[in-house]
Amino acid sequence: MKKRLLLFTLSLSLSLFAFNQTAKTDSLMYSFVNNTFCKSDSFHFNLEDRAILLSTFDTISILNDTATFSNVDFMLFRSQFKNMVNFMWQKNRLNGSNVISTETIREILRKRKGWKKFRQKYGYCYISLSMPIFNHDFTYCIIAIHNHCGYCTGHGGTYVYHLENGEWVEVKQYSAWSS
Repeated sequence: MKKRLLLFTLSLSLSLFAFNQTAKTDSLMYSFVNNTFCKSDSFHFNLEDRAILLSTFDTISILNDTATFSNVDFMLFRSQFKNMVNFMWQKNRLNGSNVISTETIREILRKRKGWKKFRQKYGYCYISLSMPIFNHDFTYCIIAIHNHCGYCTGHGGTYVYHLENGEWVEVKQYSAWSS
């Protein structure tokens, strides 16, 4: 009976820890994007609602970056990588954002003169962001950013930010692309 009670207590404690970490991470993800990219009240952007995934190359690079991250971080990253698959950006949580569904973007761009129609309705570009992932003590954040402005007009990459004196500072880039 004591073993069962101990196991139940341990299980409940781990569940509460995981819940608190998830809630903290969710809040920190939006805070990170708002404080890093959406500082100005005049900054407005279109954001694809479905988070993009990190490339296989970037994932391997991150998991081999022993100069920046610890084994504890790598375990936490693997867990967060799994959560990226279903992550959706929520409306009204990012300053200046106009969150557009992935399906709407695809439907518009699939049509003849799709980018022209997109620009008439939403403006020039849209941004896709990965779900930000954090190390164990929330002092590093990794995020992929893609900017789409036309059929062959875009750029992006995967970036590492470090929290220094209360500010997120870009310290590393794993990859970059441009078309």
